[in-house]
Amino acid sequence: MAVQPDQLQRERELMTIEIRDLEFRYSRRTSIFSNFSLAVDLFPAVLLGQNGAGKSTLLSLVAGTSRPQSGYISVGGRRSQGRGALRQLRRKTGWLPQDVEALLGFTTEEQVTYAGWLKGMSRGDAASSARRALEKVGLADMREKQSRSLSGGQRRRLGIAQAIVHDPKLVLLDEPYAGLDPEQRASVRGTLLELANTTDLMVSTHQTEDLEEVYKQVIVLREAKVLFSSSIATFYESAPKDSHAAVKAELAYTNVLKLAGMKD
Repeated sequence: MAVQPDQLQRERELMTIEIRDLEFRYSRRTSIFSNFSLAVDLFPAVLLGQNGAGKSTLLSLVAGTSRPQSGYISVGGRRSQGRGALRQLRRKTGWLPQDVEALLGFTTEEQVTYAGWLKGMSRGDAASSARRALEKVGLADMREKQSRSLSGGQRRRLGIAQAIVHDPKLVLLDEPYAGLDPEQRASVRGTLLELANTTDLMVSTHQTEDLEEVYKQVIVLREAKVLFSSSIATFYESAPKDSHAAVKAELAYTNVLKLAGMKD
């Protein structure tokens, strides 16, 4: 019998994300976040919003791969400011961008091993950890296969293996289901549900059908602003209880937009 996320959540280190007064822009004329604040303390968490809402940028800021102009970001109670703090942040977080690059000439095991080495692991530790990560995502039997020969769903699971190879406490996944067919989506979804048993996850998606009961906190973003941030139970309060899961999620999302005075 699988261990439930609630049980493991009590046993592992409490992870929180706190963002205050965030300012981020790509140029003087292109401001993305302005006076942005958010607290995430229920995991797994999901960022829900249309393309262009700011989900990818927000996750990259939390991961430390992008730097804000000003504001406060802390992960696990530690502020991610300065080279030392950023180095520690990157070691305790895993980051899966929307596009997973398959490296030319690398097998799946070599690519995941390389990701571990980039995180500061020794080559030996990275290699053994890569094998464990591939086992977790269901790619153990493809470890000697060229990564560029993988299907879309397999490549996404390869990306997840890269994100967890160094045993992070928090894994950030940007649109992990994007571009996948139903069978591939089901495979990746199963991988994430298993991963949620042992690791805190924060996932972004633009599709309400991706919402799962396993998520504890829902954050709705629109035009780089938080329209809603609370438990999934609160998110579903406005939707009929007897609705099909996908319909229920869509109704709840539509109601959030209506309350904010916006149209889908």
